[in-house]
Amino acid sequence: MQSVQNKIALVTGANTGVGFQIAKALSERNYTVFIGARNLEKGKDAASQLGEDA
Repeated sequence: MQSVQNKIALVTGANTGVGFQIAKALSERNYTVFIGARNLEKGKDAASQLGEDA
């Protein structure tokens, strides 16, 4: 199977709990992760924890 370039994921509820863990796992697998969160500050905090590809 071929490797897919430019892998992108949108994870809702990604600032805490299961959503955050899913976003983290995808980020570790070289996905660019977009985080959906109801609270902007918590979303920014989660993004900074995930790194530059989030």
